[in-house]
Amino acid sequence: MKVTVFGAVDSLGQNVIRQSLDAGHDVTVYARPALAPADPDPAVQLVRAEPGDRGAVRTAVAGADAVLCAIGCAAETPTPIASALRVVLDVMADAGVRRLVAVSSAPAAPPHQKSRFDLLVKHPVLFLLHRERLTELRRMEAMLAQSDCDWTVFRPPNRLTTGPAVGKYRTALDSKLRRTHALSRADLAVAMVDAVGDESLVGHFVTISY
Repeated sequence: MKVTVFGAVDSLGQNVIRQSLDAGHDVTVYARPALAPADPDPAVQLVRAEPGDRGAVRTAVAGADAVLCAIGCAAETPTPIASALRVVLDVMADAGVRRLVAVSSAPAAPPHQKSRFDLLVKHPVLFLLHRERLTELRRMEAMLAQSDCDWTVFRPPNRLTTGPAVGKYRTALDSKLRRTHALSRADLAVAMVDAVGDESLVGHFVTISY
C-alpha cells in the first residue's frame, strides 16, 4: 500500500513514518522546507513545501491509497490546521483517494463524549492554555465529519509521551473514555497505521488512551 504522511517532521509524524515502513507500505512524506530533514530516509519519497501548497500536495498524494495526517499534534503549532487540511481533502477528491486517518485531541471532543472530570475540570484548563490549537482541531473535525472521504480521527490525550509502543491502549468509538491521561506517540502511530486498513473505523472518532 502507498501512503502519504502530512505533519511528518515532529515526533508523532516520525513515528507514523516508521510504523508505516515497518508495515511494508511505500511512504511519501510532506514536510515544510525549513523543517524537512537535510538527509532524509532513502526509504521515503520527500516532498518539500509549505502547508496548503496545492501543487505540492497534488504531487504528494498522487497514486496514494491512503493519507495519514498528523498536522496539529504538537502542543502549539503555527499551522492553520483546518485550512491546510481543506487543501488536502480537495486534492484527495480530485485524485480519487478516499482513505484518510487524522489525529485531533481529546479536549476537542464535544461535551457528550467526555467524562465528567474532563468536561468540568481538566479540559477547561487545557482550553485556556491551548485555545487556538484546540479551536482549529474542532474545525478540522467538523470539516471531516461533513466530507465525503473515508475518514477516521483519533483523539489522544493532550499529554503524548516519548515512550515505546506497548500495544496496551484503550479505545472508544464516538464516546467518552474515562481517565484519558497519557499515551505514547509510538502507540498512537501504531493505532493510526493499523486503522488505514480497518473499514470498521471509517466515519468514527476514536478516543484513545492508556
